[in-house]
Amino acid sequence: MIEAWTEELATRVRALRDAALAEPAGSARREAAERTGGLPVYWDAGGSLAITASGEIVEYSPEDDTVAVVRDPGWKRVALVKASERYKELHALRPRDGVRPCDACHGSGKIGPATCARCQGIGWLAV
Repeated sequence: MIEAWTEELATRVRALRDAALAEPAGSARREAAERTGGLPVYWDAGGSLAITASGEIVEYSPEDDTVAVVRDPGWKRVALVKASERYKELHALRPRDGVRPCDACHGSGKIGPATCARCQGIGWLAV
């Protein structure tokens, strides 16, 4: 579960998830919301990360149609940062302590047109 998870955050996640579920059939965001029961916050060619109303971060792989709880701290950080950037209602989820700008991309999250592999596109690293 996400540290310092509150009922207020759960209510916000539910409302945003419901908006994702109302998107047109076939949208990747809607599919991820349907399969995870959560709010999709990050997606790429390999799948998506979602936050559930219970405060879990889960990953959905459309290739093999699986949903699993995320254990990797790096991917958990990605989910929290992307959630806080994508949805202003979730700005409280952005980690603030113990981070420094990524030395590979200088905090941009990109190296040229590609996502920085060192920081996974978030622009900073845990100290």
